[in-house]
Amino acid sequence: MTRALPPQEGFWHEAKKLAKALIYPPQVYLADIQEKNINKQIESTSRLQYDLQANNHQFQREMEDNRQQFELARLKAQHLMQLENQTRLAREAKKNRKFQKRENRLNREFQAKLTEYIQQCENARIQNRQNFEHFLFEERKKLDIELQRRGHEFQLKLAMLQWQMTRQTEEYRRILDNHPWRIHPDTIRQLYNQYQDSGKPVPPLVIISPPEVDFDKFPHVASELPKMEKCLAEQLRIFLKNHYPVEDPQRPTNFVGGMWDTKRMHGETAAMHLFSLLNSIPAFILESEVDGDYLNFRIASWDIGQDTYQYNSILSQFSCKDFLYQAARNYALEWKAKKAKLMQQFLPTEIEKLEPDNEFNLKQLEYEERLKAASYDKSLDYRVTHDCLQSLFKHLKILHCVVASLAADDYYFLRYNLRPKLPDLLLELIQELPDYQGSALTKVVVKHYYSFCEVLLQEEDDRVPKLALDLADSLAKLPNKSLAREMRNYSIESKLRLRGS
Repeated sequence: MTRALPPQEGFWHEAKKLAKALIYPPQVYLADIQEKNINKQIESTSRLQYDLQANNHQFQREMEDNRQQFELARLKAQHLMQLENQTRLAREAKKNRKFQKRENRLNREFQAKLTEYIQQCENARIQNRQNFEHFLFEERKKLDIELQRRGHEFQLKLAMLQWQMTRQTEEYRRILDNHPWRIHPDTIRQLYNQYQDSGKPVPPLVIISPPEVDFDKFPHVASELPKMEKCLAEQLRIFLKNHYPVEDPQRPTNFVGGMWDTKRMHGETAAMHLFSLLNSIPAFILESEVDGDYLNFRIASWDIGQDTYQYNSILSQFSCKDFLYQAARNYALEWKAKKAKLMQQFLPTEIEKLEPDNEFNLKQLEYEERLKAASYDKSLDYRVTHDCLQSLFKHLKILHCVVASLAADDYYFLRYNLRPKLPDLLLELIQELPDYQGSALTKVVVKHYYSFCEVLLQEEDDRVPKLALDLADSLAKLPNKSLAREMRNYSIESKLRLRGS
């Protein structure tokens, strides 16, 4: 490859050739030619070297360019590989995260299903155990009831057999000669023969021994009042007929009214005498007596096969005077409201003649309130009207119904495991009484239930929690809701006591 000379160098080269041709001789010219050739060779060599160097430089540049391009390509490839690797790793990481997330979700679902399955198995085990315990409890109750029924039937047969043997004795005849009742005891016993081997519940005999009220204290109203015994007997007869009829297949009662021929025998003497004659049949005797201004109310009861009777006091030293005076105050206040309406059309003297007893009681009440305002606390005497005595009679009638129902419920719960019925009837009964009387009567009933449950708990009777809960549900219908809450708490407490907690 010939190296091109620059323009100035080519000009001077030609000038030098021409000068040499003109100046130097041929020898010199030949030498010059030789020199020229040598120079050409040198120049050619130089050019060749230059070209080689140029080519070498070009090659080196091309090599460097190729090396750089290769390095760039390598770097690009490496970068692309890194990017592709990162992308692959990212995809794998994403897949791993998805897989881990799905695995975690599946593990959670599996654990949840496993926990649910374990809980279901545990619940099923507990439920089966509870069902089994409930089944055993129900079967045991049925067996207990059946055993009690057969035991009572046997006791009834045994008592009737003993009666057949006793009635032949001279002592029995002497007792019959002195008994103070209008009906012969043998008549009642023969009536109960029908319950032997009948499978029917044996109804308890219900007898009342009413009080003898001294009507001489109230001569102006005594002639208008019926006999106390008839009044109480009719109310109790209607109540038992509606709720505990003798033909009831579950909880019958056998009420016998007008049984007392004389009151010369009463209290424990009468209960003992009746028990000696009628101990072969279950019985309740509701006895009330007036002692001066006070009323005592008791109940004597026994069941078949008992060695002795139970004699409990329901009311002791209940002040009839305070009751009648409070009723007189209430009627006086009612008369005050009526009097205010009549004052618009009638003269005061005309109005006072309409209800003179209530007018007198109203003046006594106002005078009594003025004395109390002056810090002189003394109760004045009031006139006991016909309405006041009727209030006392109503209170006694409802009290007899409540106590008879309590006795019947206790009897049928202990013997036949039947839920008490009185709590469902209590609201209807107390609605006929003033609030303070209804509240007092309700407390008597609740107190009896607590005492009854405590007796059962002492015998470790596992029916108490359910009984208390049933009572609480019934008491929830009453205006005083605290009684139901207390009975529910007692149900929980009794269950813990039975478990020994």
